[in-house]
Amino acid sequence: RSSARAGDGRLTQAEVWLAERPNRLAAFLAFAADLVSAAP
Repeated sequence: RSSARAGDGRLTQAEVWLAERPNRLAAFLAFAADLVSAAP
């Protein structure tokens, strides 16, 4: 792995964000479902 590329770090951060995004969306949907199911 070379650090000579200027955008390498930024690309890595973007990849991490994109990889985590579906998990965060799923967690939010689960949280919303809990609120709906707990509503009277």
